[in-house]
Amino acid sequence: MNRILRSLTVALIAAPLLLGLAGCGGAASLASSSSSSSSSNSNGGGATTTHSVSLSWAASTSSVAGYMVFRSTKSGGPYKALTSSPITNTTYTDKTVQAKNTYYYVTAAVTSGGVQSAYSNQATAVVP
Repeated sequence: MNRILRSLTVALIAAPLLLGLAGCGGAASLASSSSSSSSSNSNGGGATTTHSVSLSWAASTSSVAGYMVFRSTKSGGPYKALTSSPITNTTYTDKTVQAKNTYYYVTAAVTSGGVQSAYSNQATAVVP
């Protein structure tokens, strides 16, 4: 399991800020960018704005079945899983974020046997 942890590296890009986070034994590489879009309400109401945070990370050099993505509103957790099972992509878009909030993300690699690594280093996204 330690081999998986050392292989998983994480960094963050929180638009417009680029943060490099020390990885688990390597350079940082979980990237996050937040975006928003507006639309008019057809009932004559005001415009609505939706936000999302896009995450990406470097693939593990160890053999893994996928990755779990976790989020917290407190630095250091506790974290809640955003994925119900491991995903094979090295990207994830969190479409459940709210304006004027700060979110903290970590990932974990999962083997085909279901063994989960320790969390990656934490990445931060500030939603405007």
